[in-house]
Amino acid sequence: MIKNYFKIAWRNIKQRKVFSIINILGLAIGISTALVIYMMVHYETHFDTFHPNKERIFRIVTEMPADEPGGEGFHNGGVPTPMYDAAQDEIAAFQYVAPVSTNFYQTKVTIGNEGKDPKDFISVDNIVVTNEQYFDIIQYKWLAGNAKSMAEVNQVVLTADRAKQYYPNMSFAQMIGQGITLNDSLHFQVAGVVEQLQGTTDFNFKTFISYKTVTTGFLHKAWYWGAWNSINSANQLLVMLRENTPIATAQKQLWAVNQKYIKPEKGKTQLEQIYHLSPIQDLHFTGYDNFGTPQANKEVFKKLTIVAICLLLLACINFVNLNTAQGTTRAKEVGIRKSLGSSVSNLVARFLGESFVLTCLSAILSICMVPLILQQFSDFLPGGLSALYMFQWHVGLFLVGLVVVMSLLAGLYPAWVLSKYKPISVLRGRMTTNTKSGGISLRQVLTVLQFTFAIGFIVGTFIVIQQIKYALTADLGYRKDAIVNIRLPFSSKVSQTEVFAGKLEQMSGVKKVSKNSFAPSTAGSVTMIIEATIKGKKWESAAQIRATDKNYIDLFQLELVAGRNFLRDDTLSEAIINESMAKAMGFSNPNDALNQFVSASSKEKLPVVGVIKDFHFRSFRDKITPLMMRPQMNMMRNVSVLVGPTTQGYSKTMQQFEAAFKSVYPDNVFDATFFDQQIADLYSQERNTLQLLSWATGLIIFISSLGMLGLVIHATQSRTKEIGVRKVLGASVTNIVVLVSKDFVKLIIISLIIATPISYYLMKEWLSNFAYGVSIHWWVFGLAGLGAIVIAVATISYQTIKAAMVNPIESLKSE
Repeated sequence: MIKNYFKIAWRNIKQRKVFSIINILGLAIGISTALVIYMMVHYETHFDTFHPNKERIFRIVTEMPADEPGGEGFHNGGVPTPMYDAAQDEIAAFQYVAPVSTNFYQTKVTIGNEGKDPKDFISVDNIVVTNEQYFDIIQYKWLAGNAKSMAEVNQVVLTADRAKQYYPNMSFAQMIGQGITLNDSLHFQVAGVVEQLQGTTDFNFKTFISYKTVTTGFLHKAWYWGAWNSINSANQLLVMLRENTPIATAQKQLWAVNQKYIKPEKGKTQLEQIYHLSPIQDLHFTGYDNFGTPQANKEVFKKLTIVAICLLLLACINFVNLNTAQGTTRAKEVGIRKSLGSSVSNLVARFLGESFVLTCLSAILSICMVPLILQQFSDFLPGGLSALYMFQWHVGLFLVGLVVVMSLLAGLYPAWVLSKYKPISVLRGRMTTNTKSGGISLRQVLTVLQFTFAIGFIVGTFIVIQQIKYALTADLGYRKDAIVNIRLPFSSKVSQTEVFAGKLEQMSGVKKVSKNSFAPSTAGSVTMIIEATIKGKKWESAAQIRATDKNYIDLFQLELVAGRNFLRDDTLSEAIINESMAKAMGFSNPNDALNQFVSASSKEKLPVVGVIKDFHFRSFRDKITPLMMRPQMNMMRNVSVLVGPTTQGYSKTMQQFEAAFKSVYPDNVFDATFFDQQIADLYSQERNTLQLLSWATGLIIFISSLGMLGLVIHATQSRTKEIGVRKVLGASVTNIVVLVSKDFVKLIIISLIIATPISYYLMKEWLSNFAYGVSIHWWVFGLAGLGAIVIAVATISYQTIKAAMVNPIESLKSE
């Protein structure tokens, strides 16, 4: 019986090739998109879910609330360095506490070479400073050595792949005790070798340096030890709760530490820094910094899920519309089968079988489409996701479930409608397939729904394009063209920075050079609590910190609204603030902020010598917040170069920059980027959203057009005699096109009316993520509606003109 159902289903599919192809294409697009989105969401949401005690592992993160209601606060994945001792000594709920400091990057590593010349490895990353308790929290398989030695100074643990890279001819046991030197100044002994973590994880460290090395050595001062007001995302803290300890208990004890060391400003109750526990499962998602690895965004997952649901619904709508529209051609078959004794359940099973076969064919096509989609969206998708991920058991299970659900969604209603035809009415030719309710057919409702989706996505695409264009072309408050930013090694000494900047200044194509910690607008940042005494009252606020020289303001064309620039590069005794910081200090007139003393630690008081006009040092998603600049040479790890017009091309100029870099830093990799590209990178999330919307809009329009094409084919076929009669009576081709098109255009206008308020609300919500966003104009909706009408008319016209061009004699002969 079942075999017979499938055999007949296959025969019917072959008989109605055009409609079958339309259905298969629509379903395949929906299924392949849903499959890719499922793979992506599953991959991203399973980071660090394999740890044995994951429910007890947390990270302490920092919130810095806004000074005023409605203001912009800060959040940071880092904590002040004194938090390590406080968490370990004062919070009983924590069983283990482990610092995770990632201040080492592009590091030179030197390995003894068995009596030969030492081997150098340059620009080594994935280095972390931590303690022995880290290995109790994040459990590795030990291949040699143990974690106890990490409690001592100058100890290092390597992962197996890095150990073999350094010591290819040694066993893991032989590596214990071998010497390793970092940046020609830090000497270590190999204390252990561990296996790399198995599974998707953000803990991609390969070299583990004992924490005691930096707490007792010369790095102690550079890392702001003891400063509760210094927060750097590179200094993070992992903790593991004791068994059966409620999170609320641990948070309460953390709050007690919070109140002990962070005091509110006089006259206020709000603390400047608030610490709380963040589960390890949230480490991979945006909101707080992790360890420099790409993060995922849960909001993007929601958008992707909506896209998948929309495409699947549209494909199902096509299936329902076309199958119910073909009711007249299937009616006699149903009537004969019911006359011969078939029950409603038999007919429903038969039609569902046909739906299942179509969906299976679509699933097979979708499997072939998945690698193409992954390739097209390679910039948007996580790097570890490939077509091979499709062969994991859970993906196969999802696909099977999707096929079953889609078969039921797409086939159940048409099967029920077709099986309800009365044999006598059908065989006498008295029947309709319109399934009307109150004068409105189901097909009309579904067609309106299709084009409501299409118009909504067109509107969304237009508005995202406008916002990105605005962000990239608006006045950001600084110069961004013809500037190259060159990152310096972490180990760079002040003298080396000076020498390298001097070499650049001597080049003919260079107009100006600035030494700094960051360019005006980059992803990097350092946040500190700035204090001042204003009119006898203590004032505190979180502020972004930039280490800059006296050329910084001129090179980036920042505008001084009060005071002066720095006089020298080598002084620590001056500060320049932005207008937002001056206002936060209570000065509406920038000149009043001059000569106020501000400090980032209790040991220094810096006079404010200048106030600069606010500029966008983060993306347009964020409000401009307090910023302080100071000429602190030992924090300058970036050199900005303003390049003049050149006949030799920028590639030749970059080669000269690299040669100068290598002459000062021979063991490091040259890392240079044009500033305008760095700014564009800040909006990668928006560009990804645009790419997603553009493709989703294209697919939705394509599926909707396929559905409309099928309906138009059916309409022209069912009205063949009418068209022939009208032509005999003098109707032109244009008259016929208008006759068939007008009903569809009416439906699209209704779709526009429905889509306008919905898309306006949704895009207004999206724009609310930006502190500085574009306005939504009425013409966007008009243009989207016009575009939908043009697409629909173009789809309708071809088939209608084809039908109108048929000889009336042939039309009148048709059955």
